[in-house]
Amino acid sequence: MRVAAVTVNGTGPYSSWVQMVVTKSGTVIEQPPEPPSNLIADPVPLGITLMWASPLNTSIPVKGYIVGHGRFLPEVYRKILGPTVFEYTITELRPNAQYILTVRSFNSFGESKPAFLKAKSGKRQQNNYEITTTVATTPETTPVPGAPYDVRIKERGEEVPTVLVTWKRPNIKEHIKGD
Repeated sequence: MRVAAVTVNGTGPYSSWVQMVVTKSGTVIEQPPEPPSNLIADPVPLGITLMWASPLNTSIPVKGYIVGHGRFLPEVYRKILGPTVFEYTITELRPNAQYILTVRSFNSFGESKPAFLKAKSGKRQQNNYEITTTVATTPETTPVPGAPYDVRIKERGEEVPTVLVTWKRPNIKEHIKGD
């Protein structure tokens, strides 16, 4: 709200803006809450779990919390939570990647300054396994003359799943005519 004097000569200069919110109960909220306290992060597979506590100043009402995250910029993604939620898991993140995390408290007046934290997401769950498949052929039994034989496929379930294909090279000289 701004105030200006109005006279027969016109309107005078306006005052500076003054903000306030009046709730249904008649309580006047004149400022946003303080940031949440005790922000900590724990990596989980392909994610990060954030935990926090209420702002230290409990005299200003809190209507909820906003969790934000981004790889290089904070708050690229934001999630609004209720006033009794003090833990949130961000999922579907890149494995073992650094993120900038924020948690803000808010009320009818506005949002607090963010509580910042940098943390790495968890690695992909390790599913260490190895599967080997062999196509048992010899140079004489290959379906196509001159084709590779003894083909083996090995699948490895590591942090980055990989497939390794090996084979034996055919003897090209046997299949070249005119030698």
